[in-house]
Amino acid sequence: MSRRAAAALALLALAGCDSPLDFCRACIRTPPADEVADADRARIRFTGPGTLPADARHLHYYEQCGVDCRHWMRFELPEAEARRFAATVLGGGTLRPGRDPFDGSAGGPLSPPMPWWPAHLPTDAEGTKIETQEARGGALVLRAEKGLATVWFFEFDM
Repeated sequence: MSRRAAAALALLALAGCDSPLDFCRACIRTPPADEVADADRARIRFTGPGTLPADARHLHYYEQCGVDCRHWMRFELPEAEARRFAATVLGGGTLRPGRDPFDGSAGGPLSPPMPWWPAHLPTDAEGTKIETQEARGGALVLRAEKGLATVWFFEFDM
């Protein structure tokens, strides 16, 4: 990488939330332990395919950015819509019952802990890792109950 490219990346990584160089930051104003305010929802960007479903409720979001960014989110959707979202985000990946893709990964327990991100997933949850040939990845878990699904989604980019 050239010096000029490295300097540009450094500037982008250091740019503040109100900068036009807002790089890899949603800059959510809502405290991370609280539900995301409606005004902040549009700021959430995915690094891979898909977008935040408009019907997502009880949305929580946290990010850590430097050169690489990691994003954690949790929300609820009707089960059919959650499964459509999962199919889009996973790009052909399959949810597996009882699989905890966060265990032992960068998407594991948050530091600081958030009340909306479980230390251990429910045993009836379905999950899988998102593995690509690109400089990004993540994991998704879905737990359905009575037609409503809770989605835990983690992604990172490098």
